[in-house]
Amino acid sequence: MVKKLVKVKRNSSKEMKQHDGINRLMAIRHRLRQRHLLWFLVLVATVPLLLFSINNNNHNNNNNQQEQQEQSFTRGFLRWAGTLTTTTTTKDSASTSTSTSTKKGCSSLQQRLIAKSLPNAQTIIEATICPENDKWLSDYLLNNNNNNPSLESHHQSPPQDEFVFLNFGCNKGFDAIQVANTVSKRSDVFKKSKWFQALGIDQKGSCNQAIGNDVIYDSSFPKQAVQIHCIEAMPATFRLLQLAAAATTAEHYGMHIHNYAMTSKLQKDNAPNGMIPFPNVLPGTENRGIAHCSSENHPAAATEHCQDVPAMTIDEFVTKHVDNNNNKSTTNTNTKKRRRIPYISIDVEGGDYTVLMGATQTLKRTDYLEFEYHAVGDWKQQKLQNAIDMLAELGFVCYWAGKKRLWRITDCWMDHFEFHQWSNVACVSSTAKQAQKLYQTMEQVFEDTLVDGTSGGWSKP
Repeated sequence: MVKKLVKVKRNSSKEMKQHDGINRLMAIRHRLRQRHLLWFLVLVATVPLLLFSINNNNHNNNNNQQEQQEQSFTRGFLRWAGTLTTTTTTKDSASTSTSTSTKKGCSSLQQRLIAKSLPNAQTIIEATICPENDKWLSDYLLNNNNNNPSLESHHQSPPQDEFVFLNFGCNKGFDAIQVANTVSKRSDVFKKSKWFQALGIDQKGSCNQAIGNDVIYDSSFPKQAVQIHCIEAMPATFRLLQLAAAATTAEHYGMHIHNYAMTSKLQKDNAPNGMIPFPNVLPGTENRGIAHCSSENHPAAATEHCQDVPAMTIDEFVTKHVDNNNNKSTTNTNTKKRRRIPYISIDVEGGDYTVLMGATQTLKRTDYLEFEYHAVGDWKQQKLQNAIDMLAELGFVCYWAGKKRLWRITDCWMDHFEFHQWSNVACVSSTAKQAQKLYQTMEQVFEDTLVDGTSGGWSKP
């Protein structure tokens, strides 16, 4: 009996072990099923996401291709719509050759796109108050009419004529130095940091012109002779510029400093003894012009310290200092040649249009012009549209000049352009053969500006 009980007990223990083993196997199987289910759920959730991502990428690529196609179509349509069939043939006033160009109009589409990106005065001010990265100009200066089409071909022979830059309202001279460096390739002489140190004043310009690195050209680049005329009316600033030109040796390489109050022929003829009162305050001071010494135009004129300065028109200046320039650095034996004027900049604190009125002969042989539009000085009584129309008669096409962008004004006039606030205008001769490449480049920038706006490339200027 005892043996039977022991045997039954042993059998029962064996069955319990078998049962435990089966339970463990079942538990493992259950856990495996749970894991498989989990991976299955992950897979089920992931596959649609992957498919959506692939589809979305394809959709984005299609959108990018579609956007590029739309931009290409828009650009082509703008170019076609903005070109009139009239052709103008003009004799170059500084040479015996003629130039033929196709006159640009402004289509209704272009006007709508300009109005969209520059809907009011404030947007124009924000876009043009301090133009920078103006690649159209830097490319022109690097590849000006000097036998050097590109930096890659810089081992060619140097040009035989001087590049002329007229900077009316030169102030601290930073713009003049930058142009001189870019054109002449004399980085050892025309260096902003060197010029800033020579000035000895801690003023970097209203648009921080003193900030930024200079382009350094090595000795393999041929040197371009330049005439850089820095015209400053404020006596104290004029004297400071003279000292800086001497300290940097720039005066020996084509930098000329002048003390004139630039004006129109009418105002000069009415000036007693050919002199005009001009504010003479701390050197480098900006936002001071002829109007600040006139009680009729400026209420605070009585408090200004004014000094008589010789009056001069641009036409007279060019005859005296450019055409008759006998600078030793010139390589042209005919020093009385009526030279082309590649570049004129005017920033005379509200007297810009008045100064332009005294430049009608010079502008006929000018390639590129920039000036300020303002609320001060003579601009208070003058209209920008009249200035644009006058320049158009001389063959110029003008644009609002912004940061990497241009909006054409000529033939695209809108009433809200007449807003009288600080802004900048850039113009190019559409008829001079020397300016044709620059003109085409600026038109391309204008078209690209409109296309960028249609594709949502920018929300505001």
